[in-house]
Amino acid sequence: MRVIDADDAAVLTARSEGEWKDAGWSLGGIAKPVHQPHYEPADPAKCWRVTEAAQFADSGIDAYRAYELRTEGDGRVRAVAEVISQDLAVPNEAGRTAIELLKKAAETVPEPLATELPTARTHTSVEVENWSSDHRSPFGPQGSGVSADLTRHNFTHFTLRGGETRSLWAVGEGWWDFGIDADAGHEAKTYMSDRTARAAWREVRDKLRKPQLPVGRQEPELPCPGPDIVHCDNCGSTEVKPNELLELSWMSASLGLACSPKCYDAMSDAPGRHAVRHHHS
Repeated sequence: MRVIDADDAAVLTARSEGEWKDAGWSLGGIAKPVHQPHYEPADPAKCWRVTEAAQFADSGIDAYRAYELRTEGDGRVRAVAEVISQDLAVPNEAGRTAIELLKKAAETVPEPLATELPTARTHTSVEVENWSSDHRSPFGPQGSGVSADLTRHNFTHFTLRGGETRSLWAVGEGWWDFGIDADAGHEAKTYMSDRTARAAWREVRDKLRKPQLPVGRQEPELPCPGPDIVHCDNCGSTEVKPNELLELSWMSASLGLACSPKCYDAMSDAPGRHAVRHHHS
């Protein structure tokens, strides 16, 4: 804000610093407004006057939003009344977030919700559930992981500015790789209720869970093929059995410790049962 005359000074001092801050116009902040240079002194000509800021504050418009709507596409500075009008017509950051979530809806969006959410004034989110699993190869920097997450998005202050709150739930499915060519991705779908979202999250989690062998089940014991043939120290197999999460098996032809992650896990960093039986005296 800038003070250019006695009217601005009077309006500035009519509110306490805390009242200005609560209205979204902090007097002690160091952040630069939109369109102001980041590494140079602020340009007073690009700042709202205090009397203008007070009108925005009375209309529930904070500094960030007022500067976001300050200029037209051609650079023309809008009048205060125009900004207030645009604020109701143009979604802010919270409204834009709601619109993007609704585009990913996995179920029918009720008409009142579809109309109200783009007018949201504020947005907060909290992660409700998160499950993840990854496996790294003992033979080098390779591996991968998957995750399932559930996030609740809360939106407040709609068209009537009544302080109402509406929520959306996003169920995400993520994946990532380890290694030189590591990559990652994440996709999410939006649900209208906690109940349907939790059911969807459990479905994604269960789908991604690594299958576990029943207790007591082991790979079949095979005869030893001989010291000149690379084979698994745990079961004696000469065949590579890929990991469910990796395109490549953990087996390294040069090391030849195990034929699969299951066998390597069964060895627990100790000699495998095949090696103990056939390779050790």
